[in-house]
Amino acid sequence: MNKGNRTTFKPIVSDFRQIRLSSIEPQERKRIFREVLCFALIVIIFGYTLYPFILALLFPIRHSEDYGILSGIFHGLIYIENLFLSIFDHGRLVVASGQGNNYYTSYRIAKHTFLSIGILSLIYIIFQQLTYKLARAMPKTSSRMEPCIPLGEFDPTKREMRIFISSTFRDMQKIRDVIMCKIFPLMQREADERQVRLIPIDLRWGITEEESQSGKVLGICLDEIDKASPFFIGIIGGKYGWTPDHKDYGKDTLLATKSPLISQALEEGLSATELELKYGVEWRPYSDDAIIFINPLSLTQNDCQEFLQRWIMDSGAFNYKEFSEIDELERLVESYIRNLLNKYYPITEDNTSDSELRKLASLTYPLRHFYLEDSNASGPIEDFLRESDKNTIIISGEKGIGKFAAALDCAYKVSDQVLAIADNKFSDSHNIGKIMAETIYNDNSIDILIFRAPADISLISQLSATAKKLKPDLKIIVISPSDSRTDYNINPDIHILSEFAHDITFYRNFIIKYLGSFGKKATEEQIDKILAAKQPLTPAILKIILNELIVFGSFELLDSKIETLCSFPDKSSLYKYLYRTAEKKYGKALIRKISEDLLKEDEVHVTKFSEKHIWHAFSSTDLRACASGFCGFDYYKDTIRFSDNDFETIAKQLYGRDSADRRTSG
Repeated sequence: MNKGNRTTFKPIVSDFRQIRLSSIEPQERKRIFREVLCFALIVIIFGYTLYPFILALLFPIRHSEDYGILSGIFHGLIYIENLFLSIFDHGRLVVASGQGNNYYTSYRIAKHTFLSIGILSLIYIIFQQLTYKLARAMPKTSSRMEPCIPLGEFDPTKREMRIFISSTFRDMQKIRDVIMCKIFPLMQREADERQVRLIPIDLRWGITEEESQSGKVLGICLDEIDKASPFFIGIIGGKYGWTPDHKDYGKDTLLATKSPLISQALEEGLSATELELKYGVEWRPYSDDAIIFINPLSLTQNDCQEFLQRWIMDSGAFNYKEFSEIDELERLVESYIRNLLNKYYPITEDNTSDSELRKLASLTYPLRHFYLEDSNASGPIEDFLRESDKNTIIISGEKGIGKFAAALDCAYKVSDQVLAIADNKFSDSHNIGKIMAETIYNDNSIDILIFRAPADISLISQLSATAKKLKPDLKIIVISPSDSRTDYNINPDIHILSEFAHDITFYRNFIIKYLGSFGKKATEEQIDKILAAKQPLTPAILKIILNELIVFGSFELLDSKIETLCSFPDKSSLYKYLYRTAEKKYGKALIRKISEDLLKEDEVHVTKFSEKHIWHAFSSTDLRACASGFCGFDYYKDTIRFSDNDFETIAKQLYGRDSADRRTSG
């Protein structure tokens, strides 16, 4: 493929030449003919019936006493044709007066000329539509070369799916924002049910200036494609994008190890986006796990982009789908990811009646998505599980410090039979001791039980004693906030681990590894800014800050974004900022209404937002994406709740009744 081919490519002629009606399924042919016929009828009706009515309203018309409005419409047409004729010959106009119309030769020529142009235009439009649809329906015989790069060796047992997103940047900012802020958070909730972690690789930022200046941008992108393969999302619009300099090939030794075809592609002047498509999809064995979304209606920037669009659709080298609007693309990307989950991690029907605790336990999987081990903090927990004669340990520390995640990680190192309940609402239950005891009695497979401390922590002693009688080898881990009352007479079977905490080295490594899992890098200066945040850092707060940065799409404004996120003196002011940011991402009305409803009820089911409700202005995808993507809401199986009490407190300040009264009085 050279540049000469690009400039001489004729889309309609190319479509027409490849059509073989016999190779298209009969039902598909009928559908296409029916669609084109309906389209032609619509054009005829609007072009030859509605058009005269519009003219009759816009221009002065002489009404005939004999023929009424129909004659008036006819006169309106003649009036417009006279306007065209007057441009060429002032003396030879057509006069329509009632039933006696004198047609000059020039008028008849003009009349039939305009009529012929209209008919030819109609034929062209119908031919273009028919050709385009038939060509798209043709089975593609792949013209691709023999694959020279193997597909990535995806290991489902790791329960992690990295998906590379390829597109031009500046013209696709809004589309990428929708995918990162709405679609992936929504699909992650579905992946949680299957205990799978989705990792979108969006490289709008993450390549340092030093790497960029040394010509390593392309090599880093291709390396991330290798890590994500076979999963790949390409989005093609109207712009061709940045074209790398062939000199960069010599600067980056990584490129030479990828494929010998890269050098040739750079010599031909291919854009980075087209090279990503070739490297990630075309040069590998065909796989439905890679997909290209293309907008054929977008205005192409140049001949290269027009050729790229047609090549994707006609070559047979790609699994592609077309879209015209962002809403349509949302549905397509959502369907693509859901199909991947169903393919590699199908949900098996289990007819056994799990206990309520087992159902709640499935919600703890997201805590294992990313955990950075701190041996100083988690070492004593693991020692207790492996060596201690006591059956219960109480871990206390600051809220959000990572106590539950550390306990969960240590527990799964020791046994696969772990029952972990992170649900705060359940932890407030006064019957927790009775429910836990019944669970231990009915489920002998449990080796380790983890749950948050109830309001009355004295119940733990009773639970520990009961567990020792029912199952002596069961280990119980209780997660307790620092302010819990622990000065009671504790029995000898309970161990206390207080002041669970991390040092600054842990947080630095946390930032590097967390961003690295998404293919991103921060400079040392940026990491220092995050560590110097005004409010005390915990893993929970740090994850919120880093997640806001990961979905942020502007490299130029990244430093400013970091400064803003780290400038808040306390958690409350940060959470207020997150609410305001969410209003911009998902819509102020949506965030406000969900918050107001949650302040009235502990949880709200999505079915409440029916078409009769205020939500008729929003799609169900908008609602679910908002509930999934905003960290203040906890969304699971069509049920929405506040993620924790702090977000609920801020919601009361922003959207509660007192806040509404202040707005009204103001």
